[in-house]
Amino acid sequence: ASTGTIFAINITNAVGAIINSYTVAGVRTANAEVITHSASGAVDICQIDDSGTSSGHVFDINSSGNSTGNVIDIVASAGKVAGHFINMDLATDLAGNAINIAAAGIRTAPIINIANTATDGGTDDHVIFINQTGLLDSNLIQLTFGTNASTGEAIAISMGTNLAGSALTVNGTGVRTDDLIKIDDDSTGNSHIFDINMSGIYTGNVLDIDF
Repeated sequence: ASTGTIFAINITNAVGAIINSYTVAGVRTANAEVITHSASGAVDICQIDDSGTSSGHVFDINSSGNSTGNVIDIVASAGKVAGHFINMDLATDLAGNAINIAAAGIRTAPIINIANTATDGGTDDHVIFINQTGLLDSNLIQLTFGTNASTGEAIAISMGTNLAGSALTVNGTGVRTDDLIKIDDDSTGNSHIFDINMSGIYTGNVLDIDF
């Protein structure tokens, strides 16, 4: 069992040199680089230890071609049963974002799209789960419309076939010092703050308040 390194390259003093440079063109019929991994053990396939102070990125991908494939494509096949696709621990990075998305132009697709056909194994396998245990004075979720006059909804919920679930559930406990639901409105116009339109044959209450 060999323990040495196949390729060990040190370019400490060659600050203007490039370790690897690939140029790929033409109608390709094979992948430019392939790693086939079937080993076991608690070691990584690729490891990057970055202790530098540069302003460059660890990975920098500039996609300008008219390609239809994904920039990053991750698929879990039959053998993948555990482990996260992407795991982030910000640790001491207190001024950086875990994910930063900037979008512009006339878009024809959602910025974030989740198509979920899976079922859950219990009642705690949420599609999105936020567990805040630290002292937070900022908002957990902040939605802000900027300068342009948008016409879309801030949050739109279509219950569809979910006949036994609630669109919104708020549970309060403890000695509260603020409102569970608060609306501060200084707008003008003749639109309603609450607009409830009932067209079905309904036997329940529109508002049900129990003390």
